[in-house]
Amino acid sequence: FLVIGVFFLACNSSQSFADVSNLNLTTSAGVKTVNATIIIDAPNKVVWDVITNYNQFTQFMPGIKQFNIIQNAGTTKKALVKLDVSKLMKAFNYQATICENYASKNLTMERTSGDLNLLKLSFNLKSLDNGSKTLLTYKVNVDHGKGIPNGFADRALKSNVENTLKAVNNVSLQKNANLKIAIK
Repeated sequence: FLVIGVFFLACNSSQSFADVSNLNLTTSAGVKTVNATIIIDAPNKVVWDVITNYNQFTQFMPGIKQFNIIQNAGTTKKALVKLDVSKLMKAFNYQATICENYASKNLTMERTSGDLNLLKLSFNLKSLDNGSKTLLTYKVNVDHGKGIPNGFADRALKSNVENTLKAVNNVSLQKNANLKIAIK
């Protein structure tokens, strides 16, 4: 629930509902950690372009009400984020630092100030099937602080991680289909 938001897309012919696997949640010292993976039928470059398309986040991530890059130093960026997860919870406002490393196929984001005690997330991409598919691993560490019941927070976080991965899959498939059409 405190991730980058839940992605939604209109149904289309290239949309796929791939299975998210290895979804697990652990809690230690108040920090919730969720790991999950999905295999996306698109090359790393396409998936990378989706997860680094920050200017479009508010358009395809409903929980994200604001995602503004306020400082861009190439592979390191700072963003102001407003995340409205649920009508039952207040919106979270925070600043985050994003680090992109395309060579190692790794993107990280860490809350640096604002709401939430802790938020760290990472996307890791691995090529499969001679580069035609991507194994996307998503990890989120979050400490939301007090005031949100743990059972509710656990369900919301796991659901959001799963929905985020499925949505990255769907956006990547659409982008990949569009690239294939443009090449023809």
